[in-house]
Amino acid sequence: MGKKALSGVKVVEYANNIGAPYCSKLMADMGAEVIKIEKPVVGDEARRRGPFLGDVPHPEKSVIFCYVNSNKLSVTLDIEKPEGREIFKRLAGEADILIKEGLPEEFERLGLGYRDLKEINPRLIMASFTPYGESGPYRNYKAYPLNLSHVCGIGNQYPLPSPDLSREPTKLGGNCQEYHPGVMAITAILAALFWQRKTNKGQYIEMSLQDMQLCFAKTENAVYAVYGKTMTRMSENLQKFPLAVVPCKDGYVNTMILQDVEWGRFVELMGSPEWSKEEWTKSIMTRIPHMPMVNSHIVDWMKNQTKAEIVDKAQKARCPVGPVNTAKDIVESEQFHSRGFFAEVQHPVMGKFKFPGRPFLCSETPCSYESPAPVLGQDNDMIYRERLGYGDADLARLKEKRII
Repeated sequence: MGKKALSGVKVVEYANNIGAPYCSKLMADMGAEVIKIEKPVVGDEARRRGPFLGDVPHPEKSVIFCYVNSNKLSVTLDIEKPEGREIFKRLAGEADILIKEGLPEEFERLGLGYRDLKEINPRLIMASFTPYGESGPYRNYKAYPLNLSHVCGIGNQYPLPSPDLSREPTKLGGNCQEYHPGVMAITAILAALFWQRKTNKGQYIEMSLQDMQLCFAKTENAVYAVYGKTMTRMSENLQKFPLAVVPCKDGYVNTMILQDVEWGRFVELMGSPEWSKEEWTKSIMTRIPHMPMVNSHIVDWMKNQTKAEIVDKAQKARCPVGPVNTAKDIVESEQFHSRGFFAEVQHPVMGKFKFPGRPFLCSETPCSYESPAPVLGQDNDMIYRERLGYGDADLARLKEKRII
């Protein structure tokens, strides 16, 4: 295995849940050493966030925590206490990058703001995550992913399409509102790292979860700025085309029949039924008034076939039709397994299981799983004793005072 792209890069993370920790996880997968600082006893909030292995809440059995914190080291530290702050400064003093969440004032009050740490380590890159940024009327507001989903206008577009607007908007499924900022943040951080390597200087990166999430928003949210028109989740544009999600024998498939040439292949796929030979079927514009009937015919054709049967035929016919996969479908997928996508994880508490592996493949600098998410404070001795030089008596005292 070749040397990883970020080997030798030192990162300190002081953050909870998914967004910022996912950003540092990607760097850890690429070879950076990531020291995750958690509060003594309670740890990262994600440790109390399900789903849990066996559906039993446990700080070492959160699947989310285990996924976004693999390849990291964990130390416990209370930065509200003076000695804890001094230890934080020592860790930041040896780091290339500090990833933290929380308003600047919270860290400045403790003497841990960027100006303070820059005096200790001029090369330090500090990346700060806040819900709404460090300026503007929302700067002091708190937010959860549900808030961010809707304040960005993304939730207003889901479910898409809706048959009418009587159904309330929903949050985009999964934890996209948290993963997306983590992905975008790493772009800024790696750019700053490149600049650091050229100039030997660090910098402060201010990141608003709202801003970063809006950059991932659907194009419907930009229509008003350009045309002065508000798109709705009824998606007037999509209603010109056949159903996007169609039920079949064992689930659903999705279709994107947008062009007339695709429509021609699709009706051939269905066996060129008599209704498809009528003159009104030849153009998108003339098909629109008949779309309810068209959709009914498509449902009738698909309902007695499986996803695999339909997709296999459609791909051979060059029709844009794909399966709507369940979690079970994905885990059992030949495509994912043939690419070695899933990583086998051996966790000291959770045991052996698999989770998503690398998001991309690099020919010379691998990105891979090396170690499971750490149990709370598992690397205290190694970091505090070997790196910072604390002895047994020091560690015992720090533990007794709950500084670590």
